[in-house]
Amino acid sequence: MPDKVQRARRTKSKFRVMGSFDMARTQEATVTIERAPIDHLFHVRVLRRKRQYTLPLSAVARMVTMKVIMAEIEQKKGEKKKRKMARRGLLSLR
Repeated sequence: MPDKVQRARRTKSKFRVMGSFDMARTQEATVTIERAPIDHLFHVRVLRRKRQYTLPLSAVARMVTMKVIMAEIEQKKGEKKKRKMARRGLLSLR
């Protein structure tokens, strides 16, 4: 029976992304996700900048879910307001 070949684990994954990172214009940045023994790390470095921003990946996931939940709540509030406005017309029997 042949020996199983162990594959080396990737410790870093790098991605190039486009976005508004300095609130002024669209730029390119490098996002790196690094495996760590306790918590995976999420690094962002804007192109041609020295500073690198680092957060635990769990914090990034929490921020994303909170942003999506808040957007869903705002959307439901808007739908509720539209329904209320439609009922207050002249032909409304309520």
